[in-house]
Order: sequence, then C-alpha cells, then structure tokens
Amino acid sequence: FAFDLISYCWTGKNIVWGLENLTIWNTIVGYVAFFVVYDFFYSLFHRALHHRSIYGLIHKHHHRQCAPSRGNVDAANTHPVEYVTGEYLHLFIIWYLPLHVYTVAGILVSMGIFASLNHTRFDVRVSPPVIRYLMEYTVIAHDKHHHFITANYSQYTMLWDKAMGTFRNNAKTSANAGFSKKE
Repeated sequence: FAFDLISYCWTGKNIVWGLENLTIWNTIVGYVAFFVVYDFFYSLFHRALHHRSIYGLIHKHHHRQCAPSRGNVDAANTHPVEYVTGEYLHLFIIWYLPLHVYTVAGILVSMGIFASLNHTRFDVRVSPPVIRYLMEYTVIAHDKHHHFITANYSQYTMLWDKAMGTFRNNAKTSANAGFSKKE
C-alpha cells in the first residue's frame, strides 16, 4: 500500500505539488471530501462483512475482542481480504479526488491516528464546529460497534450510519451486548 500510495502521489494526475498550488479546494475541502467519500464506501463494505454468509469467514476474527484497547494492534487485527480491501479503498479515494500532496500526507496521518484511536478505550471526539454533521469523529461510536455489531459501520465519521439508519449512540454497553450464541 505504501509503495502504491507514494507512486501515485509522484505520478498521479490529481495530485499537485508545490506551495503555489495550495488551494482551499485541494486542502481543506479535499480533506473533508476524502473522509466523507471514503466512509460511504467503507460503511457499505463493512456492513457487507457483517452479512451472515461471510461474517464468520472474514470479519468475525476482528470482533473477538468486544472491548478493543490496544490501538493499532487491534485495528490491524483483520483478515487479509478485509485489510487489503480497506487499505486500497483509501488509495482509490485518493486517486479519485484532486488533492495537494500535503493533504494526502495529512490524510495518511489522520487515518493512522483515527483507526488506532477507534480501538482504544479513550473518549476522544473531534467535532469541527462548521462541518460537525459531516466530520464528527468519536471513538465511542466505533467502540459501540464492537458491542453492537449491527450498528456504526463507518470508520471515521458517522454521517453515513446516520443517513442509513445504522447509527447507534445512546446504547448500554456490556461485554456481550449485540452478540448471539450462534456467532
């Protein structure tokens, strides 16, 4: 993934370099657009991983911990199919959007931090005032997904879960909630 990302940043037609090419569109708007677009596709993919026909084959392993707390260790503890698909989905969105290379670097750092924080017990919330509905990030939302596996499929924002009716916010959490004996 890292090689492909660097190669694309070096040769991609939608990636611009140089301070003179920095615009609000390829930085701030591009940064927000990346997470909104990525989470749309990721939430659909993640929801599909929870379909009974493939959950046990691919995604169940990741959910063995109902309360992940080891950050990146738990975030990357996935089946190879899930890991590669998720990583290259990031690259596909970067390929599609016109971005400055500094924005790509910011996205890469943010992805690592957010994915790791999602698998901790920290109560972290990033909620930009102007675009709160689009970009509100909370660790607790993904934590609730590990308790209630039929909710909160998005990785970075809950926009698409709210739109698709799969967002769960005010739920009692317990170590076995949301899991049935058959899983």
